[in-house]
Amino acid sequence: MSTVQSPAAPPGAADTKDPRTSHLVTHPWPMLLGLVACALLCGVRSIRGVIRWASGQGAGMLSALEVPDGDPARLPVATTLTRALARVDADALDAVVSVFVQAHAADPLAGIAGDPPVFQLAADGKTVRGARDSEGLQLHLPGVYQVDPGVMLAQREMRHKPHETVHFTAALDLIADITGAIITADALHTVADHARCLHRRGAFGLFPVKENRAVLFAQLDALDWGETTNAHVTVHRTEETNSGRHEVRIVRVQPPRPGAGELPARHPRPARRAAHHRTQRQKDPRGRPTRHHHRSVPRRRRSRPRPLRPRPVGH
Repeated sequence: MSTVQSPAAPPGAADTKDPRTSHLVTHPWPMLLGLVACALLCGVRSIRGVIRWASGQGAGMLSALEVPDGDPARLPVATTLTRALARVDADALDAVVSVFVQAHAADPLAGIAGDPPVFQLAADGKTVRGARDSEGLQLHLPGVYQVDPGVMLAQREMRHKPHETVHFTAALDLIADITGAIITADALHTVADHARCLHRRGAFGLFPVKENRAVLFAQLDALDWGETTNAHVTVHRTEETNSGRHEVRIVRVQPPRPGAGELPARHPRPARRAAHHRTQRQKDPRGRPTRHHHRSVPRRRRSRPRPLRPRPVGH
């Protein structure tokens, strides 16, 4: 087997364990990974699409991908590629790809002209459509997404979706350095262990608080959010009209103050209250439930407020 690294595959990907039986190997492992990587970058979304994409390439491209003699007739069939990928250690390959993406997602010019941009990450889990394991369970991938430039930095495989909170810290551990990063997640991750993990690694969190955290929600809701009665409240209001739908978003922010109510956080930071109201043409006004956010971002790390983008109701 050739040890030459395919230019398409991330460095180190060829070092992942080949799951195939050695005496039955016909196609080099780096070649298979290179074919899949290049095809995915070109928009291919199926195994047969990978083979069709490779069959349409010239001899020079196939030679660079370690196809013997650059001959399309010596490409693997779809069955061979499917069986090889089904046996690969997904977590090990994800770790290698994660290191490669993190190295190339960093902006080498960041901070030269002024303060470096805020490192914004979003943690969430998604169920992969059409992918099932040997027991017939759907594949669920909790991952960490970098907002700018819009790449997935790390992800892990899990068997049951309700266990997503267990894999939150494991997914963050795949990222080498999150110091100073602002990490957002949905209300499922509004737990004390996640907040302590972020503080331990020098990161900041912005977590929504809903009725599933009844005590914390009641404490935040009991604060004085009126801009006329509380001079410490900052109000940001945006209005947008799109496709006959008028949306109003009101965000109120206030810093923690002694005597204003004790929040269950060792390092209290500003709290935010967001309300979303929508009026649709020829329909009655509809409003979104009020949501609170408890964040650990200090004032010096927060960027200037930007208009909130409209989101579909029910998201």
